[in-house]
Amino acid sequence: MGGKVNSQQKLLENTFEITENDIPDGAERRQHCRRSARWSGTITTRDRNVIQCRTLDVSESGASITSANDFHLGAVVVLQIQAFYKGTKRTLKILAEVKRSAISTDHFTLGIYFRDLSEGSRHFIKQYCENEI
Repeated sequence: MGGKVNSQQKLLENTFEITENDIPDGAERRQHCRRSARWSGTITTRDRNVIQCRTLDVSESGASITSANDFHLGAVVVLQIQAFYKGTKRTLKILAEVKRSAISTDHFTLGIYFRDLSEGSRHFIKQYCENEI
């Protein structure tokens, strides 16, 4: 019994407490700046189901969107966004992957990674996020 207590004490001695100050927030982990954007869109699945969605925010590498439907992590979809900014409407068509999903009271919030999008679309999103347009 004494050996077990000693080994537990040694484990505790070598254990560090992790506090909220030790964990970087989302902004510190992200590679690209992110900006709020409430744009309508659709998600097209592999079996050609089209689901309405809305962006919450966007970055060069992904977006946070809301949808009435949940998706499996790793699902590859076509995300089409109707970006409307300062009187200009632009359609962004993106091959994307679902990286995160969280349920809310009346929808799902999805973390979407942009696997493939045109340079023009990437440039538009970058300028938008950096307040250059």
